[in-house]
Amino acid sequence: MSKNNIGADSSRNTKIKKGIIAIVSAVLICVLGELTAYYLSDLGLDANWVLFIFRSVASVILFILLGGKKWLDFKTNSIGKTFKFCIPLFVFNIILALLYTVYSISTGISEGAFGRILLSILQAILIGINEELIFRGLMYQGILVISGKKKNSLMIAAVISSVAFGLIHILGSVDFSNIYVILTALLKTLETAMFGFILCYCCTFYKDIIGAIIFHAVFDWVVIAAQMLNNTELSIEYTSSEKTAGLSRIVIFLIMVIVYLPTTIKAVKRFRAAELTDGIFGDGGDEVTEPAPKKKNAKD
Repeated sequence: MSKNNIGADSSRNTKIKKGIIAIVSAVLICVLGELTAYYLSDLGLDANWVLFIFRSVASVILFILLGGKKWLDFKTNSIGKTFKFCIPLFVFNIILALLYTVYSISTGISEGAFGRILLSILQAILIGINEELIFRGLMYQGILVISGKKKNSLMIAAVISSVAFGLIHILGSVDFSNIYVILTALLKTLETAMFGFILCYCCTFYKDIIGAIIFHAVFDWVVIAAQMLNNTELSIEYTSSEKTAGLSRIVIFLIMVIVYLPTTIKAVKRFRAAELTDGIFGDGGDEVTEPAPKKKNAKD
């Protein structure tokens, strides 16, 4: 075996190890975050804040250490491009937030709402940071490093990381004996996975993760802020065993899936046509290769 082949194999093994570390780190951050929040909540600390801060700090540190700093640079106008690509998602979310606002006003705005809304900005930012760096950063890019330059590696990595992103939102809340819980869990997983898949697209083709982080933060905040009008703390309940609440969630998630579908299809088509070397943790950087656009036939 030549020295070049030995060097190539060694480099490949190093990148695979880095990919495995990235994926394992993503899982551990999620697990350790839940455990930390659980135990510190006994000390009177808010579990959500502990979870968001722990995941955000841990994901930023590991993402940078593994070589993801290049995705944290404002090299492209990724923010504007991400919002433009995700217009259907964002418009529907604003409508949903307006409905929450109307409901909150009709039931009575509770004291301290303005302060809670301001504080929810930080909550949304932390959610955007940790969820994007864990799933679109560590997990997505880790899978790309392992899969290397194979055909459809982009699609495979985006699907796996997005399904994991969807599942983490319903883990621990599924009751297989209740049809409403099962349906809301399935639809929430699908909706969240589609959301994650679309943001995988934005990170890949706009060449950084900042746009996805900011979009995710704003997307979540508009609904959180509406809920904070009469809720004293952030309540995250995606499933329900009650018929009325369950049906309402089923309808909302189903509509969201339908709204996300055209944007998801666009992402699928471009993912299938493109190839990435081996992601930002490998030697491929963020250079996506795509087939040249077909030339239109000249008119006679």
